[in-house]
Amino acid sequence: MSQNDSSKEEQETARLEKLIQTCKKQHVDFPTPYEYTPDNAKIQDKGVLITGGASGIGEAMARAFAAAGAYVTILDLNRPRGEQLVAEMTEKGHKMIFHATDITDFDQQLAAFRAAQSFSPSGQLSHVFANAGNIGSYTLYPVENIDSSATNGGEATKTLVKPSLPCVQVSLIGMYYTAYLALHFLTLGTKAKSGALDTGTPAEKDLLDRSLTLMGSVMSYKGYKGLSDYCMAKAGVRGMFKSLRNDIKESTGIRLNLLAPTYVETPIYPKGIDLSVYKFAPMEFLVRIAQQLVCDTTIHGRSIIITADGPKDMDDDIAGLDGAPVIKDFLLGHNMLNAGP
Repeated sequence: MSQNDSSKEEQETARLEKLIQTCKKQHVDFPTPYEYTPDNAKIQDKGVLITGGASGIGEAMARAFAAAGAYVTILDLNRPRGEQLVAEMTEKGHKMIFHATDITDFDQQLAAFRAAQSFSPSGQLSHVFANAGNIGSYTLYPVENIDSSATNGGEATKTLVKPSLPCVQVSLIGMYYTAYLALHFLTLGTKAKSGALDTGTPAEKDLLDRSLTLMGSVMSYKGYKGLSDYCMAKAGVRGMFKSLRNDIKESTGIRLNLLAPTYVETPIYPKGIDLSVYKFAPMEFLVRIAQQLVCDTTIHGRSIIITADGPKDMDDDIAGLDGAPVIKDFLLGHNMLNAGP
Protein backbone atom coordinates (compact mmCIF):
# COMPACT_ATOMS: atom_id res chain seq x y z
CA MET A 1 0.00 0.00 0.00
CA SER A 2 1.38 3.38 -1.00
CA GLN A 3 1.74 6.26 1.44
CA ASN A 4 -1.08 8.11 -0.33
CA ASP A 5 -3.40 5.09 -0.05
CA SER A 6 -2.55 4.73 3.61
CA SER A 7 -3.27 8.40 4.24
CA LYS A 8 -6.63 8.15 2.45
CA GLU A 9 -7.57 5.10 4.50
CA GLU A 10 -6.69 6.91 7.73
CA GLN A 11 -8.79 9.89 6.67
CA GLU A 12 -11.76 7.66 5.85
CA THR A 13 -11.40 5.86 9.18
CA ALA A 14 -11.32 9.16 11.03
CA ARG A 15 -14.35 10.41 9.10
CA LEU A 16 -16.26 7.22 9.88
CA GLU A 17 -15.43 7.46 13.58
CA LYS A 18 -16.56 11.07 13.67
CA LEU A 19 -19.85 10.09 12.02
CA ILE A 20 -20.37 7.28 14.52
CA GLN A 21 -19.77 9.63 17.45
CA THR A 22 -22.23 12.15 15.98
CA CYS A 23 -24.89 9.43 15.71
CA LYS A 24 -24.29 8.34 19.29
CA LYS A 25 -24.77 11.91 20.51
CA GLN A 26 -28.17 12.03 18.78
CA HIS A 27 -29.37 8.87 20.56
CA VAL A 28 -32.43 9.43 22.77
CA ASP A 29 -32.94 7.56 26.04
CA PHE A 30 -36.56 7.03 27.06
CA PRO A 31 -37.40 6.17 30.68
CA THR A 32 -38.81 2.79 31.68
CA PRO A 33 -41.63 2.77 32.58
CA TYR A 34 -42.31 5.44 29.99
CA GLU A 35 -43.78 8.69 31.22
CA TYR A 36 -43.75 12.14 29.67
CA THR A 37 -45.45 15.35 30.67
CA PRO A 38 -45.59 17.80 27.75
CA ASP A 39 -44.83 21.48 28.08
CA ASN A 40 -48.10 22.84 26.75
CA ALA A 41 -46.55 26.28 26.33
CA LYS A 42 -44.59 24.81 23.41
CA ILE A 43 -47.80 23.45 21.87
CA GLN A 44 -50.25 26.28 22.50
CA ASP A 45 -51.29 28.29 19.42
CA LYS A 46 -49.09 26.18 17.12
CA GLY A 47 -50.50 25.04 13.79
CA VAL A 48 -50.56 21.24 13.70
CA LEU A 49 -51.66 19.12 10.72
CA ILE A 50 -52.42 15.41 11.06
CA THR A 51 -53.31 13.11 8.17
CA GLY A 52 -55.64 10.24 9.01
CA GLY A 53 -56.78 12.32 11.96
CA ALA A 54 -60.40 11.18 12.25
CA SER A 55 -59.73 7.82 13.87
CA GLY A 56 -57.11 5.61 15.50
CA ILE A 57 -53.67 7.01 16.24
CA GLY A 58 -54.37 10.22 14.33
CA GLU A 59 -57.51 10.92 16.31
CA ALA A 60 -55.75 10.32 19.62
CA MET A 61 -52.96 12.72 18.63
CA ALA A 62 -55.43 15.33 17.36
CA ARG A 63 -57.39 15.25 20.63
CA ALA A 64 -54.22 15.63 22.70
CA PHE A 65 -52.77 18.52 20.69
CA ALA A 66 -56.08 20.37 20.58
CA ALA A 67 -56.53 19.93 24.33
CA ALA A 68 -53.03 21.38 24.81
CA GLY A 69 -53.99 24.54 22.90
CA ALA A 70 -52.83 23.83 19.36
CA TYR A 71 -54.78 24.76 16.23
CA VAL A 72 -55.27 21.29 14.76
CA THR A 73 -56.23 20.46 11.19
CA ILE A 74 -57.19 16.85 10.53
CA LEU A 75 -57.23 15.30 7.07
CA ASP A 76 -59.30 12.18 6.47
CA LEU A 77 -61.69 10.53 4.04
CA ASN A 78 -64.23 9.80 6.77
CA ARG A 79 -66.29 12.99 6.66
CA PRO A 80 -68.96 11.97 9.25
CA ARG A 81 -66.34 10.92 11.78
CA GLY A 82 -64.13 13.94 11.11
CA GLU A 83 -66.96 16.43 11.45
CA GLN A 84 -68.22 14.68 14.59
CA LEU A 85 -64.77 14.92 16.18
CA VAL A 86 -64.43 18.61 15.31
CA ALA A 87 -67.89 19.38 16.70
CA GLU A 88 -67.03 17.57 19.94
CA MET A 89 -63.68 19.33 20.40
CA THR A 90 -65.08 22.73 19.42
CA GLU A 91 -67.84 22.36 21.99
CA LYS A 92 -65.11 21.88 24.60
CA GLY A 93 -63.48 25.13 23.52
CA HIS A 94 -60.63 23.60 21.53
CA LYS A 95 -59.42 24.65 18.07
CA MET A 96 -59.81 22.04 15.36
CA ILE A 97 -60.96 21.88 11.73
CA PHE A 98 -61.60 18.96 9.43
CA HIS A 99 -60.68 18.84 5.75
CA ALA A 100 -62.12 15.91 3.78
CA THR A 101 -59.07 14.68 1.91
CA ASP A 102 -58.01 11.72 -0.18
CA ILE A 103 -54.29 11.88 0.50
CA THR A 104 -53.55 9.99 -2.71
CA ASP A 105 -54.78 13.10 -4.52
CA PHE A 106 -52.05 15.77 -4.49
CA ASP A 107 -54.40 18.66 -5.21
CA GLN A 108 -56.69 17.69 -2.34
CA GLN A 109 -53.74 17.61 0.05
CA LEU A 110 -52.51 20.96 -1.24
CA ALA A 111 -55.92 22.51 -0.52
CA ALA A 112 -55.89 20.99 2.96
CA PHE A 113 -52.43 22.38 3.73
CA ARG A 114 -53.56 25.83 2.63
CA ALA A 115 -56.59 25.56 4.89
CA ALA A 116 -54.37 24.53 7.81
CA GLN A 117 -52.06 27.47 7.17
CA SER A 118 -54.99 29.90 7.20
CA PHE A 119 -56.43 28.32 10.34
CA SER A 120 -53.24 28.80 12.34
CA PRO A 121 -53.26 32.11 14.29
CA SER A 122 -49.72 32.84 13.12
CA GLY A 123 -50.59 32.04 9.51
CA GLN A 124 -48.06 29.23 9.40
CA LEU A 125 -47.77 25.53 10.20
CA SER A 126 -45.38 24.36 12.89
CA HIS A 127 -45.78 20.57 13.01
CA VAL A 128 -46.99 17.92 10.58
CA PHE A 129 -47.76 14.29 11.36
CA ALA A 130 -47.89 12.13 8.23
CA ASN A 131 -49.99 9.47 9.90
CA ALA A 132 -52.58 8.22 7.37
CA GLY A 133 -52.20 4.60 6.36
CA ASN A 134 -53.90 1.51 5.02
CA ILE A 135 -53.14 -1.92 6.47
CA GLY A 136 -53.10 -3.69 3.10
CA SER A 137 -54.11 -7.22 2.19
CA TYR A 138 -52.33 -8.11 -1.03
CA THR A 139 -49.55 -10.65 -1.31
CA LEU A 140 -47.46 -11.30 -4.41
CA TYR A 141 -47.23 -15.05 -3.94
CA PRO A 142 -48.97 -17.42 -4.26
CA VAL A 143 -50.92 -15.77 -7.07
CA GLU A 144 -54.57 -16.26 -6.23
CA ASN A 145 -56.19 -13.34 -8.03
CA ILE A 146 -57.47 -15.32 -10.98
CA ASP A 147 -60.55 -14.44 -13.00
CA SER A 148 -61.92 -17.83 -14.08
CA SER A 149 -64.97 -16.27 -15.70
CA ALA A 150 -63.00 -15.10 -18.73
CA THR A 151 -63.62 -17.09 -21.89
CA ASN A 152 -61.65 -17.77 -25.01
CA GLY A 153 -63.57 -19.36 -27.84
CA GLY A 154 -66.27 -20.56 -25.46
CA GLU A 155 -63.82 -22.23 -23.06
CA ALA A 156 -63.04 -20.93 -19.60
CA THR A 157 -59.66 -19.23 -19.44
CA LYS A 158 -57.75 -18.20 -16.34
CA THR A 159 -56.71 -14.57 -16.54
CA LEU A 160 -54.54 -12.66 -14.10
CA VAL A 161 -56.36 -9.80 -12.43
CA LYS A 162 -54.50 -6.52 -12.01
CA PRO A 163 -53.67 -6.16 -8.31
CA SER A 164 -55.38 -3.45 -6.31
CA LEU A 165 -52.87 -1.57 -4.22
CA PRO A 166 -54.66 1.06 -2.12
CA CYS A 167 -52.20 0.40 0.70
CA VAL A 168 -49.25 1.50 -1.43
CA GLN A 169 -51.17 4.50 -2.74
CA VAL A 170 -52.11 5.68 0.76
CA SER A 171 -49.21 4.54 2.94
CA LEU A 172 -46.40 5.41 0.51
CA ILE A 173 -47.49 7.69 -2.35
CA GLY A 174 -49.87 9.71 -0.19
CA MET A 175 -47.24 10.03 2.52
CA TYR A 176 -44.71 11.20 -0.04
CA TYR A 177 -47.14 13.96 -1.04
CA THR A 178 -47.58 14.88 2.63
CA ALA A 179 -43.82 15.12 3.17
CA TYR A 180 -43.39 17.13 -0.02
CA LEU A 181 -46.04 19.64 1.02
CA ALA A 182 -44.83 19.76 4.63
CA LEU A 183 -41.30 20.71 3.60
CA HIS A 184 -42.77 23.66 1.74
CA PHE A 185 -45.43 24.89 4.15
CA LEU A 186 -43.34 24.43 7.30
CA THR A 187 -40.80 26.96 6.04
CA LEU A 188 -43.25 29.62 4.92
CA GLY A 189 -43.00 32.87 6.87
CA THR A 190 -40.07 31.73 9.00
CA LYS A 191 -36.33 32.26 9.15
CA ALA A 192 -35.77 28.53 9.49
CA LYS A 193 -34.33 28.30 5.98
CA SER A 194 -31.32 30.36 7.00
CA GLY A 195 -30.54 28.17 10.02
CA ALA A 196 -31.91 30.59 12.60
CA LEU A 197 -32.63 27.66 14.93
CA ASP A 198 -28.91 27.51 15.66
CA THR A 199 -28.91 31.06 17.02
CA GLY A 200 -31.04 33.16 19.31
CA THR A 201 -32.55 32.63 22.73
CA PRO A 202 -34.31 29.39 23.77
CA ALA A 203 -37.66 31.17 23.46
CA GLU A 204 -36.82 32.32 19.92
CA LYS A 205 -35.74 28.80 18.96
CA ASP A 206 -39.01 27.36 20.30
CA LEU A 207 -40.95 29.91 18.29
CA LEU A 208 -39.14 28.94 15.08
CA ASP A 209 -39.16 25.19 15.68
CA ARG A 210 -40.74 23.08 12.94
CA SER A 211 -41.07 19.31 12.70
CA LEU A 212 -42.27 16.58 10.39
CA THR A 213 -43.02 13.14 11.80
CA LEU A 214 -43.51 10.15 9.51
CA MET A 215 -45.55 7.14 10.58
CA GLY A 216 -43.58 4.01 9.85
CA SER A 217 -44.06 0.63 11.48
CA VAL A 218 -42.18 -2.32 12.89
CA MET A 219 -42.87 -3.62 9.37
CA SER A 220 -40.50 -0.97 8.09
CA TYR A 221 -37.85 -3.34 9.45
CA LYS A 222 -39.33 -6.85 9.14
CA GLY A 223 -41.37 -8.48 6.39
CA TYR A 224 -44.57 -10.34 7.18
CA LYS A 225 -46.14 -13.13 5.14
CA GLY A 226 -49.29 -12.03 3.38
CA LEU A 227 -48.64 -8.29 3.70
CA SER A 228 -46.14 -7.62 0.94
CA ASP A 229 -47.88 -4.39 -0.07
CA TYR A 230 -47.89 -2.98 3.47
CA CYS A 231 -44.30 -4.01 4.16
CA MET A 232 -43.16 -2.46 0.88
CA ALA A 233 -44.96 0.78 1.70
CA LYS A 234 -43.58 1.04 5.23
CA ALA A 235 -40.06 0.13 4.14
CA GLY A 236 -40.38 2.90 1.56
CA VAL A 237 -41.36 5.40 4.25
CA ARG A 238 -38.26 4.43 6.19
CA GLY A 239 -36.17 4.87 3.05
CA MET A 240 -37.57 8.37 2.55
CA PHE A 241 -36.81 9.20 6.20
CA LYS A 242 -33.20 8.01 5.98
CA SER A 243 -32.55 9.86 2.73
CA LEU A 244 -33.98 13.17 4.00
CA ARG A 245 -32.70 13.42 7.55
CA ASN A 246 -29.04 14.04 6.78
CA ASP A 247 -29.51 17.51 5.36
CA ILE A 248 -33.10 18.55 6.05
CA LYS A 249 -32.46 20.29 9.37
CA GLU A 250 -29.36 22.11 8.14
CA SER A 251 -31.02 23.32 4.95
CA THR A 252 -34.55 24.03 6.22
CA GLY A 253 -34.44 24.00 10.03
CA ILE A 254 -37.10 21.28 10.07
CA ARG A 255 -36.70 18.37 12.45
CA LEU A 256 -37.57 14.97 10.96
CA ASN A 257 -38.38 11.81 12.90
CA LEU A 258 -40.03 8.46 12.26
CA LEU A 259 -42.37 6.50 14.52
CA ALA A 260 -42.30 2.71 14.19
CA PRO A 261 -45.11 1.33 16.38
CA THR A 262 -45.52 -2.41 16.73
CA TYR A 263 -49.17 -3.27 17.33
CA VAL A 264 -51.71 -0.63 18.27
CA GLU A 265 -55.43 -1.35 18.46
CA THR A 266 -56.99 0.86 15.78
CA PRO A 267 -59.95 0.56 13.35
CA ILE A 268 -57.68 -0.62 10.50
CA TYR A 269 -55.98 -3.35 12.52
CA PRO A 270 -57.02 -6.97 11.77
CA LYS A 271 -59.43 -8.52 14.26
CA GLY A 272 -58.79 -11.76 16.12
CA ILE A 273 -55.14 -11.06 16.87
CA ASP A 274 -53.53 -13.53 19.30
CA LEU A 275 -52.51 -11.23 22.15
CA SER A 276 -50.32 -13.96 23.65
CA VAL A 277 -47.99 -13.28 20.71
CA TYR A 278 -48.92 -9.77 19.61
CA LYS A 279 -48.89 -7.37 22.54
CA PHE A 280 -50.53 -4.05 21.78
CA ALA A 281 -48.67 -0.85 22.59
CA PRO A 282 -50.94 1.49 24.58
CA MET A 283 -52.33 4.36 22.53
CA GLU A 284 -51.16 6.66 25.32
CA PHE A 285 -47.55 5.89 24.38
CA LEU A 286 -48.16 7.07 20.80
CA VAL A 287 -49.77 10.28 22.04
CA ARG A 288 -47.03 11.05 24.53
CA ILE A 289 -44.19 10.37 22.14
CA ALA A 290 -45.85 12.63 19.55
CA GLN A 291 -46.03 15.40 22.15
CA GLN A 292 -42.41 14.79 23.13
CA LEU A 293 -41.29 15.08 19.50
CA VAL A 294 -42.96 18.49 19.36
CA CYS A 295 -41.76 19.79 22.72
CA ASP A 296 -38.19 18.44 22.75
CA THR A 297 -36.47 20.44 20.03
CA THR A 298 -33.27 18.39 20.38
CA ILE A 299 -34.81 15.24 18.88
CA HIS A 300 -34.04 14.97 15.18
CA GLY A 301 -33.28 12.16 12.76
CA ARG A 302 -34.47 9.40 15.09
CA SER A 303 -36.55 6.34 14.35
CA ILE A 304 -38.46 5.30 17.46
CA ILE A 305 -40.04 1.91 17.96
CA ILE A 306 -43.07 1.87 20.27
CA THR A 307 -43.89 -1.44 21.92
CA ALA A 308 -46.02 -2.58 24.84
CA ASP A 309 -42.99 -1.76 27.01
CA GLY A 310 -42.66 1.82 25.77
CA PRO A 311 -40.64 3.76 23.15
CA LYS A 312 -37.04 3.01 22.29
CA ASP A 313 -34.58 4.67 19.93
CA MET A 314 -34.00 2.25 17.04
CA ASP A 315 -30.48 3.61 16.55
CA ASP A 316 -31.23 3.37 12.84
CA ASP A 317 -27.88 4.76 11.77
CA ILE A 318 -24.31 3.68 11.12
CA ALA A 319 -23.52 3.61 14.83
CA GLY A 320 -26.48 1.33 15.56
CA LEU A 321 -26.06 -0.92 12.52
CA ASP A 322 -29.25 0.50 11.01
CA GLY A 323 -31.35 -0.65 13.94
CA ALA A 324 -30.57 -4.37 13.56
CA PRO A 325 -29.71 -5.05 17.25
CA VAL A 326 -32.89 -3.31 18.48
CA ILE A 327 -35.23 -5.09 16.09
CA LYS A 328 -33.53 -8.41 16.87
CA ASP A 329 -34.06 -7.90 20.61
CA PHE A 330 -37.70 -7.00 20.01
CA LEU A 331 -38.38 -10.07 17.88
CA LEU A 332 -36.64 -12.40 20.33
CA GLY A 333 -38.37 -10.82 23.31
CA HIS A 334 -41.81 -11.28 21.74
CA ASN A 335 -41.23 -14.75 20.27
CA MET A 336 -41.78 -13.34 16.80
CA LEU A 337 -38.84 -14.42 14.66
CA ASN A 338 -41.12 -16.63 12.58
CA ALA A 339 -44.49 -15.15 13.50
CA GLY A 340 -46.75 -13.32 11.12
CA PRO A 341 -50.26 -11.92 11.29
